[in-house]
Amino acid sequence: MLGKLFGKISSAFKTAFFILLSLQIAAGCIWGVYNCTSLRMFGDTTLLLKQSETLSVTGGGGVLYPALLAVVRTMTLNGPVRFYVVMYVLQAVLAFVSWFIFSGRVLGAVKVWTRIWISMAVITCPYAMQCHLAVLEYSFVSSLLCLLVTFQIVFIREWKKSENGLGMERALRDVCVISLFWLMLSLLRREFILLGMIPVAVLLVTILKRADFSRKIMKLCPILICAVFFMIIFMTDGLFRSGERLGVSDVLKRSLYYRVAWSEDLDEMYQWPDYITNVVDRETMHAVMEDPGLVSSVFADAVQEKLGRSAATNEMLSWAKVAFRDNKKAIVIDTVTEIAGYLFVPFFSEIKLRGIGLPGYTAGIYDVMRRNVPVFTGYYLRLSSVIYCFMMPLALIAAFIKGRAGKLREFVPTCIMLVMAAVIYTFSGNNAWDQRKGLFAVCMWIACFAYIAIGDHKKTESAE
Repeated sequence: MLGKLFGKISSAFKTAFFILLSLQIAAGCIWGVYNCTSLRMFGDTTLLLKQSETLSVTGGGGVLYPALLAVVRTMTLNGPVRFYVVMYVLQAVLAFVSWFIFSGRVLGAVKVWTRIWISMAVITCPYAMQCHLAVLEYSFVSSLLCLLVTFQIVFIREWKKSENGLGMERALRDVCVISLFWLMLSLLRREFILLGMIPVAVLLVTILKRADFSRKIMKLCPILICAVFFMIIFMTDGLFRSGERLGVSDVLKRSLYYRVAWSEDLDEMYQWPDYITNVVDRETMHAVMEDPGLVSSVFADAVQEKLGRSAATNEMLSWAKVAFRDNKKAIVIDTVTEIAGYLFVPFFSEIKLRGIGLPGYTAGIYDVMRRNVPVFTGYYLRLSSVIYCFMMPLALIAAFIKGRAGKLREFVPTCIMLVMAAVIYTFSGNNAWDQRKGLFAVCMWIACFAYIAIGDHKKTESAE
């Protein structure tokens, strides 16, 4: 009797989840049609357009997206199709293909329609659509991360299944494939020079443990391949990067102040502490007040120009200590909450849009997103809130009840990478939460929970 009851509840849950996500797919397609022919101007869109003209990059961005943008702008110059429409198509197609591969190779969905449905559910999420239909690197970052994680998990499964290893040729091929994704990600966003190393290192360790080469010294070959890719990444990134480069110590010390600057010292116009107004002119401060992201660029440059690099770093560290001393509890709570926000974007975005806490970039991004169809965009986001804030926890509970949570351990390296990314974004984001940087986490949760709820549950090994 109890089993039948659980079966009926499970069936009803699957039906509801399928209907809601299908409605989201339809809403996302409609929103895309209304927005695919217009260029939404974010602050970083303007910066990327400038960088595409010079291929000189600063901050956390890399050269790959400006370079691709330069090629597309040249090819579409004076043509009937605008460059941003081409970028939208490229981003949406890559996203669909990436999650189609993920749903089959990692999750084990065998039926083509299931893989298509899961992929469409992922790419039509409003947090994804606002990146796919924008001139921003975050769509490509999410798609390439998906492919990196997919091939890392698939390769590890195959190496673990083999009793005597798969041989040197296969080892070098596998390391080269995921190192290539590591290279592309690092040239899209600089933080992936470190973060992308995690799945690469996990696969490398698995290969070295399982490989049975004729000579032990041959195990150095996969390690050398990774080292070569790291040198290529580091040299290519440095070749196109302009401005003075800070050392690791300077970056870490300044990030402590970037974390608290906006909420502690810069949150009220004309109420800035004397220790800041004695160093930074009011014109610069007015510019920073318009965009929190300028704290780590315009504001930091102004302090450095006045004091010098070393003194500027030490001064900002002392300001961070003052802020933390005066408001420890609030800073700790905000920091932990923001880290969680990058891991569970829909929940945190809903909180921000309801006016709880500092909005960060959320309000501005929402204003840009709703420009063409404001009323429809509001309903589109509300639908996603229902799905993610209520249905996803139920899907997770269902996964444990049905004993299908075993696959979660395969995502441990990915989760470590996501947590590290959340910490980096939190401490470098000037206390201005940016949901676009958490796009991959959103997409991964959608894909996994959608499959748990309605997927054709067969053994992953039978999937292609």
